[in-house]
Amino acid sequence: MNAPADQGISTDEWAGVSGLTGGMLNKALADLEALGIAHNDVVVTSFVHVAVEGHSQQPLAEAVRLENALISLMREAAPDAEDAGGIPLHLAETCQALRNQGHASVRPDVVEKLLRSMSRDGRDLDGGKGNLRLRRASRNTLIVTLQRTWQVLEQTARLRHQAAELLLKHFLGRLAKGSRGKDIQVETTMGDLLASLTGDAFLRSSGIQDMTKLMDRSLLWLHEQEVMTLGKGLTIFR
Repeated sequence: MNAPADQGISTDEWAGVSGLTGGMLNKALADLEALGIAHNDVVVTSFVHVAVEGHSQQPLAEAVRLENALISLMREAAPDAEDAGGIPLHLAETCQALRNQGHASVRPDVVEKLLRSMSRDGRDLDGGKGNLRLRRASRNTLIVTLQRTWQVLEQTARLRHQAAELLLKHFLGRLAKGSRGKDIQVETTMGDLLASLTGDAFLRSSGIQDMTKLMDRSLLWLHEQEVMTLGKGLTIFR
């Protein structure tokens, strides 16, 4: 509050002064904005692909479809996994089953990347228990331990997908008309990103208690799935 009006303050400076970690700082800034005390102008930079082959909306749609299919496949194979402890998931066999469903380009590393993203869902602001836990048993096998119900896993993914689509739409909407190319830089603010979620009727009616947490997780998921690349502001989400 003592900084000059035209001088920005980095998130590292905020964290140093407040003693808060990235997730806690992000939540605190969102709370200040909600109370009308300050506007969350923390800058977030992303690099997106626009109007070219492999544009950012394409890998997002593919990741959503593949994750939904993967969850359904795992649930069908182990409907009682909630009480079964760790279950083996063979990556090559899982890929073949997904190819049989029409996901022609799926690879073991893509499946593992989706699973590791799922394991980060459901944690508290700075770590804790995820919706599932992974352990590598061999090069081709992961031991998957479900730590919440299949219903929770599916609902979490559905809400994250909706938020991710809204966030990507917001970033693309900040580009100049006629933009075209790969890795085009676009900037926005944390406050504007959060507003894109709180303004959505589906998310508002879903019973989400912490929209900031959903925003953080969805942005990182977009980055993890290589839909877009987060630049400035990435550390505050980790």
